[in-house]
Amino acid sequence: MPLTILRQPPDLSSYTLLSIHQSCTPASFQTPVLHFHAPSTTLLIAPEHISLLPIFPDVPTPSSAAPDQLQIPKIELLISSQTLTLYNAPSKIGISLPYPSITLHAIQRTPYGTGIYMQISLSPANAAAHTNTDEYDQDELLEITILPD
Repeated sequence: MPLTILRQPPDLSSYTLLSIHQSCTPASFQTPVLHFHAPSTTLLIAPEHISLLPIFPDVPTPSSAAPDQLQIPKIELLISSQTLTLYNAPSKIGISLPYPSITLHAIQRTPYGTGIYMQISLSPANAAAHTNTDEYDQDELLEITILPD
């Protein structure tokens, strides 16, 4: 399942809150459980990776003298039982990532605070079926760090 582009802000009513999910047996397991919601986080991303995600249309193309990481504020974060969602409210665009796309995650200390470091595979869903190692090496890995505000 590839990354999904969102043109509307995430609708919190389409999720079951974790506290409600844990308090009783759900009538249905169709609604994703919302484990965490942060209406405003800061995203750290390398300048060369900014063009890999469609949620940064307002960020200018960095110059060669750009810093190692750009800080993108006001990114809404939702972590559900099915996806990780990042929504850029000022630009009115977001993405929803299925968990298999996140190849690595860890806690990272940065000069800006402690955050969640992630490597995200942007290769197609069938990339694992490729037997050609040259094609496999061409997978695009995006590195981001999310800093909760």
